[in-house]
Amino acid sequence: MAKLVPLGNDVHRNFKLAKQDIEHLKDAQIIPVVAHEFPTVGSQGPIVFVKNSETGQFQAVLLCGISQGENLFNVNGKWDGAFVPLVATLYPFKILPAGEDKITLGIIEDSPCFSETEGEALFTEDGEMTEFMTKFRDRMLDYYDRLQATDGYAQTLVNHNLLKSQSMNLEINGEKFNIDGLYFIDEEKLMDLADDVVLDFHKRGLMAVMYAQLASMHQVHTLARRKSGK
Repeated sequence: MAKLVPLGNDVHRNFKLAKQDIEHLKDAQIIPVVAHEFPTVGSQGPIVFVKNSETGQFQAVLLCGISQGENLFNVNGKWDGAFVPLVATLYPFKILPAGEDKITLGIIEDSPCFSETEGEALFTEDGEMTEFMTKFRDRMLDYYDRLQATDGYAQTLVNHNLLKSQSMNLEINGEKFNIDGLYFIDEEKLMDLADDVVLDFHKRGLMAVMYAQLASMHQVHTLARRKSGK
């Protein structure tokens, strides 16, 4: 298992980020996405929702594969698409909880992306974050805020009973595939929302997000073509 620990200028003083790839996502059938990237990421693959069986919370994800353990966007460790999901650009760093309502920057310190001889240094000789690492940290914090907002958006859908469970059934090159555990926006219930709710959603930017997600479902056929190799 990956060794995820808090980033520290004592133990990681000599660490350098030598490379970034998506090798860690090579078997990821789904990966998290945040609401503001729905229009771009959703233009190349379907965005759906999945439910955490332990917490009951819903999460927005990009469906990357038809079969379990398959990422059709992974080509030789690189993302094969015009828009790389944000989460794929932040590895090997993660946000970690650090007590009540606090977070800290974490690092997968055994990742092959790190080196002590080449790449971008994380700390100066004095133990201060380098300009590179400071900017990376800010990107991480921005992503965390966007992720929290997206989780809130998903909860709004739940509160208004706008998510429905539905299997995805596909036939590719004569072989049938079934993907369970997915949730979609119920377009009929969306159309039946009261005017004041629609106005509230519109002012909060939620309507644009919903329709971006709905539009992304047209990319199921694109995913199927990747699966078929055509």
